[in-house]
Amino acid sequence: MRSRGRGNGTTTTVAGKAEEIEAKKRAKREANRRSAQLSRARKKAFIEDLKQQNQDYQRCEHILASHPDIIFGFNANGMIDFANRAAAVNLGYPDASHFMNRCFFDFLEAKESRPRFQSVLEDTLKSTTTSQAIIEFDHPLDLLVSSSEERQRYFPFDIVAQCTREESQQWTIVC
Repeated sequence: MRSRGRGNGTTTTVAGKAEEIEAKKRAKREANRRSAQLSRARKKAFIEDLKQQNQDYQRCEHILASHPDIIFGFNANGMIDFANRAAAVNLGYPDASHFMNRCFFDFLEAKESRPRFQSVLEDTLKSTTTSQAIIEFDHPLDLLVSSSEERQRYFPFDIVAQCTREESQQWTIVC
C-alpha cells in the first residue's frame, strides 16, 4: 500500500514504516546487549578486585596475627578491634579475644602511662594533616598483665603507634 506525503512529492509505504520501526527496535536491543555485556564485565572485574583485596587482607592479618611482637589495632576512641596472639601470651590472657571491643586505655597503667599515651595520641591526631602518623614514646608505657592475684601487675613495653586516617576520617592505631 502506498500513501501520499504532504505535498512534497514523497511517498511512503506501510511496510517501509514497519521495517523502519523494526530496525530501530533491533538497534535498541543490540545497544542494550552491549550495555549488559559491559556491565557484566565491570561487575566481574569488581568481584575479582574484591577477591584480591580480601586475599591481601587475609595475608596481612595472618602476618600480624603471627608476629612475635604485641600488636593492637584500635580506633581513635581506643576501642580494640584487633589483637594478635603475642598480645594475649605476653600479657597472660588465654587468647586475643579477651581484648576485643574493649578500650585499649584500660590496659594502660592509670596514673602515668594512660594519661601520657592519651595526651600524645590526641595531640598527634589533632595536629597531623597527613593520613598517617608515627608516634614513638621516649620511655616505655606500662601495660596491664593478667594475674590471678587481686592486685594488678603492669609490665613496661616500648610502644610505637602507627596512626592511619581512613576514608571515613576514622583513625586506626596499631601499637
